[in-house]
Amino acid sequence: MVRCQAAGASMLPSIRDGDLVTLSPVDPQRLKPGQVIAFETTAGMLAIHRLVATHSESGRLTFVTRRDARLGNDASFGVDRLIGQVVDLQRDGRHVPVKRPARLWLTRLRLRLRAKLEL
Repeated sequence: MVRCQAAGASMLPSIRDGDLVTLSPVDPQRLKPGQVIAFETTAGMLAIHRLVATHSESGRLTFVTRRDARLGNDASFGVDRLIGQVVDLQRDGRHVPVKRPARLWLTRLRLRLRAKLEL
């Protein structure tokens, strides 16, 4: 297992800037949509995004992810870029569950409604 500090806002509200994220190796065949995974970007950086779908293309397993704070999917990538799965999240010294997709939808709706009311 590896622990790293999250940077950025792409996974809000689930993962905040500064949260400690614990990654664990995972069998790619066992991943399911909704899980949060880590992978290497084409620029060689570590990214942590939510798995949206898996596909088998010509016998090659590929993954499609999305940042919780965005509406569009990321480009698909292969198993060779998969690093692991998020198994623990710590914020201010306490355990925080990674939100499930259904709760994210509700949170996004609340944020959009609040933004419209503030206009």
